[in-house]
Amino acid sequence: MSAAANAPLRLWLHAADKGASAALSVLAQHLAEKPAALVCVQTGPGGDGLAGAPGQAAAVDAFLREHAPVVLVVAGEPLPRGLIERARVHGLGRFLVDAPRPADRGGWLLWPGAGTGTGRLLRQFTQIHARDKRAAEALARRAGGGVAVQVTGALARHRPAPPCNRAELEALRASLGGRPAWFAQSLPLSEAEAAFRAHVHALRLAHRLLLIVSPADPADSAALADCAAGMGLATAQRSRDDELGETTQLFVADDGDDPGLFLRLAQICYLGGGLTPGTPPPAPVSAAALGAALIHGPHCSADDRPLLERLDRAGAARRIGTGAELGPAVGHFLQPETLALAALRAWEIASEGSDATERLAQTLLEWCRHEASQAGPGAGGAGGKA
Repeated sequence: MSAAANAPLRLWLHAADKGASAALSVLAQHLAEKPAALVCVQTGPGGDGLAGAPGQAAAVDAFLREHAPVVLVVAGEPLPRGLIERARVHGLGRFLVDAPRPADRGGWLLWPGAGTGTGRLLRQFTQIHARDKRAAEALARRAGGGVAVQVTGALARHRPAPPCNRAELEALRASLGGRPAWFAQSLPLSEAEAAFRAHVHALRLAHRLLLIVSPADPADSAALADCAAGMGLATAQRSRDDELGETTQLFVADDGDDPGLFLRLAQICYLGGGLTPGTPPPAPVSAAALGAALIHGPHCSADDRPLLERLDRAGAARRIGTGAELGPAVGHFLQPETLALAALRAWEIASEGSDATERLAQTLLEWCRHEASQAGPGAGGAGGKA
């Protein structure tokens, strides 16, 4: 089963739960970076909502006709029997990924009310990719043979760090000349004075330290620069092409650059808005993935809270409750050994599972290429191969 020669190969990624949706979204990003014509369509939580429970065959068939995928990739629980059976009828490759150890009893792997037959359902997959050795052994026993089960690892739940303009990065590094820096990302005007006072405090510990500020609202750029200058800080503003010199103490990054550029320059990142109700702070994953120690307030999104709590427990992040605590928090991470350990732990947590996701992406790419080469010119998309 394959797509026509030179046509994009379509992969259908289906998440049965929210955690799986995050993992498949990261997988889709890895696949998008491959040097091949791959198009991913995701369903389930975070996708178009197609469920594929028994009785939805017509909806699934319509979806297959519209998108013509060559492979179905399933993650999460319970397993969508309807999608898997229709994918088999249409001749798609069928991959179960990020699979944990199945429950010893009950219908963990089936839609509620689907009854028995877990082994038979597992044998409908082309490949099963388990989180660990115990899961692989249990799945192989449950399947009873007839399907390849391998240990790939738990998939990443967090997206890779954002890219940046490498030329701009090298130019800014040259301007810094090895100076340490910390970054107040997406800083609202309401937190400006607290951040600048924190910098004055930190300068007593590291006199060459630079504070980089990206405004939460670009319209506040001039006000942020004026506030900093009014507190006696030597300030430069990127949108005005001000020089970033040795004596610059605060740099307002307000020229529309990707935050990834400044996250690569700073060893410490404060997530702006965390002290201000109703002002959502930026997601912590990018800063953590680039090895920055994080400082954050009590306010964050429900999706980001679990990661922040893990970072806190690992010593990779520090939660503060007031603006007065920001300076001591920066000072805490300025200690070289503390900062090095925090950066390492932040990177480890944020990048967890990325190797497994990359391995799976490569496996899927190779499988699709093999199927395309076997089909030859003129082959269609989803067809009637059973």
